[in-house]
Amino acid sequence: PWTVVVSIPAEQATQLALDIAVPLFLILLGTILVLVFFVRFAMRNITSPIQQLAEEARQISSGIFSREIDMDRVDEVGTLGSAFDQMRVSLSAHLQEIQQILTVSQGVASSLNMSEAALPILKAALGFGAASARIVLSRNALPEYHQGMPTRFGYGPKHEEYRAYDEKIWEVSQKQDKVILENPRKSGFGRGTDAEIPSALIAVALHYEDINYGVLWIAYDRPHTFTDEETRYVTAIGGQAALAAANTSLYQ
Repeated sequence: PWTVVVSIPAEQATQLALDIAVPLFLILLGTILVLVFFVRFAMRNITSPIQQLAEEARQISSGIFSREIDMDRVDEVGTLGSAFDQMRVSLSAHLQEIQQILTVSQGVASSLNMSEAALPILKAALGFGAASARIVLSRNALPEYHQGMPTRFGYGPKHEEYRAYDEKIWEVSQKQDKVILENPRKSGFGRGTDAEIPSALIAVALHYEDINYGVLWIAYDRPHTFTDEETRYVTAIGGQAALAAANTSLYQ
């Protein structure tokens, strides 16, 4: 049989191997460098917003709520940033409400005169942009209340315009502890009077130790939707008004 033998010098074989290996090595090295760059970029794109959120969390823990968290992203990190900012706004609003209720409580505790205690209550009741806040006391629940002392109190730019509805609101509050009307005109609320009809209103009966001392009602001159948060807040303010009325009945 025939045999074919091919002989290549060692130097040439080595050169051929190098000619193949070096380009492959450079391609591999380039690929690794590109991957490292993209990994670092991706990590920075994720960790930088998270570091920003961590800094904002430190600001909030220090009582600073004014800094808005703005993340111009449409991915999961952007969603997290939006949720975090909503939490910041909600927490700030809750703290403001607590501070207002605390101020009202201090005002009620510092005076046994309903005329003096009513003012901080009514001011706080306007906290969601209402045009009027009014308190209507029941003389039946305050039999020893001095004759000639006021039983109606109001505050706000339109509290005088809406006072014509005091009696109607008080009558309704004798049957319902809470009244919410987001469209009083549609429900026929203003029927029988020429007074301006509120665009929305909420009223809470002033109950304290099973006694109904009257009603706190708040009116808006523009369309308004009552949230659960606002309803809880008004109920808390109404509780302070009931306490002030009870203190008046005990010490007058």
